[in-house]
Amino acid sequence: MNKMIMNIGRTLALGFVGVMCLTSCNEEPDGSNLFASDQKTIAELLRDRSELSAFYRILQKGKFDKYMGTYGEYTCFAPVNDGVNAYLDSLYNDDSYLLSKSKLKHNGITESANWNSLDVMSKVDLMSDSLCDDIARYHLSGEAHMQVDLDGQGTTWSTMKIGRSIHVSTFGLNAYNPDFVGLTSLNDISAIIDGDIEAINGVLHVCSNVIPRSDRTTDDQLRVEGEKDLSIFYAALEATGYTDTLLIENKRNADGTAKTYDMGNNHNDRDGNPLYYPKECLVKWTVFAETDDVFKAAGINNFDDLKAKCAEWYGNCGAWYDYINEKNIKISTGDDYTNPFNVVNMFVAYHILRAGMPVDRIVYEYTQQNQNWNFSFGYEPQEYFETMLPNTLLKVWQTNPKTTKNLWLNRYMTNNTLTSKLGLFGMPGDGDHDLIFAGVPIDRNASVETLNGYIHRIKGILKYDQNAKDALHERLRLDSSTFLYELINNDLRGATPAAVSMLNGGGNGDRVAFENTFFDNIVCYNP
Repeated sequence: MNKMIMNIGRTLALGFVGVMCLTSCNEEPDGSNLFASDQKTIAELLRDRSELSAFYRILQKGKFDKYMGTYGEYTCFAPVNDGVNAYLDSLYNDDSYLLSKSKLKHNGITESANWNSLDVMSKVDLMSDSLCDDIARYHLSGEAHMQVDLDGQGTTWSTMKIGRSIHVSTFGLNAYNPDFVGLTSLNDISAIIDGDIEAINGVLHVCSNVIPRSDRTTDDQLRVEGEKDLSIFYAALEATGYTDTLLIENKRNADGTAKTYDMGNNHNDRDGNPLYYPKECLVKWTVFAETDDVFKAAGINNFDDLKAKCAEWYGNCGAWYDYINEKNIKISTGDDYTNPFNVVNMFVAYHILRAGMPVDRIVYEYTQQNQNWNFSFGYEPQEYFETMLPNTLLKVWQTNPKTTKNLWLNRYMTNNTLTSKLGLFGMPGDGDHDLIFAGVPIDRNASVETLNGYIHRIKGILKYDQNAKDALHERLRLDSSTFLYELINNDLRGATPAAVSMLNGGGNGDRVAFENTFFDNIVCYNP
C-alpha cells in the first residue's frame, strides 16, 4: 500500500476509545495516588490471604505490587499456591527447548539439584525477575472486569502484557477438571474459584491455576504435538520460508537487535502532562490455516497434492489478479517455493496478516461490556486487511453479531447492504441482495495464541481468486487504525483512556505519542 503522508508536529498524538489496554516498559506508578480508606487495595487483599502468598511474591519480584496498591481500575487474576507450584514444576521440567528455536532451559528458572523437595516459595525465589514480570503482567489488566462481562461466545480480556490476551468463557461438560463445570474459564485451564472480590482499586479473582500462555513463536507453535492437524499447511509454510517470517517478534535494526524509540522529554500534551509512548514496536502475525481434514475433503492428502492444486488455483491468476499484469510478473509452478510468485508461495502468503488479532477482535464485536455497540447503523461488521500476497486485501465479515457471531472470509453478495438499501440489512431474497459466495468460515473454537500472534483454523480452502476479488466490489468502510498494523500489534487499536492513563502510573496523560519513525506507513517530513 502507498505511504500515508501526514504534515504533523514533533509527534503524532492519538486519542483512543474502545475496549483494549496495553503496556510496554514498567513505568513507575504515581505514588501520590495512595489510598486512605478502610477498604483494601488489591495489594492488601493479596498480602492478607495466605493461599495467595506465592503469587504475591511473584508480583513483588516483578515490581507490580506497587501498581496494585495505587489508584486505578485493575483486574487481578491470582492463582492459589498449589496452582503456582504445579505451573512452576511444568516450566522447570519442560524440555521442549531442545526442539525450539527460542526457548530457554527450565524457562529461565535457576537450576536446583533438589527442586522436587522445595516448597513453592523457594521455587519462586529461583525464578528470574523477568519471568516474574512476564507472569505478573499476564495476570493483570488495566481495566476492572467482573464475571458478568462474559458473553456466551467467549471473549478476550487484554492484559498488562502488551499484545497478549486471556480467552474467557465458561467451563462446559468437557472441562479440563470435572469440578470446574459451570465456572469461569481462563484459557480453558484455570478456573475462577472465588471471583468478583471488590477492592478500592479494582477487582480480584482467585484462580485455581496459573493462566497458561504459549511462550512459543508462531512457527514453534505450529510444530508442537497439539497442532498436528495442520501438518499439510505447515509443510507449505516450511517450503516457502514463511516459518522464518513467523519467528519475528519485534521491529529490528540492521544488526538484528530490537529497535527502540526514545523521545526524551518531547512527549507532553498541551498542559504539560506526559503522554505515554511505546519504546519498542512488537511485530505479530495472524495466520489462517486449513486443517488436514479440510484439505483431504478437497482431495489434498500431502504437500505434493497441495502443490498441484496451487498450480490449478494460481497458474492463470492473471485473469483476475491485476497486479500480475501491471508489473508483467511471470507466475512460477516450479520447485523454488521461496519465489514470492511461485504458486505455493502465493497460496501461503494470502493466509498471513501482519497484524496479530484474537478471533473476537478481527472485527469490531458486540460484547456484554460494549452494549452501546453501533457498527455502521447496526449492520454486520466487515473489515479488510492487507495480506502478505502483494496488493491484495482479505475481507472479514461477521454475520449475526449479537448471537452466533460467525466469521467469514471473502463472503459477498450482490449490492452489499452498506452500499445499497441499508434498511434491509442484507436480507437475501429481496431481489437486490443475493448471496454469491458464503465465504470461508473461521472456526471460533479452535484458535491458538502464540508469543507473536494467532493461529485461526478455517473450515474451507482460502485462496485469492475471482471470488476474493469480487468480494471487494463494494463500498469499503475501513477503520483507519487497520491501516497501521503497529497499533494492532501493540494493543493500541481501541485502547481506552483509562488503560493508557495506567501506563503513566495513574497520571493525567491518557493519550499516546509516537516517535516519528514508529509507523511504516506514515512519513513525517518535518522534524
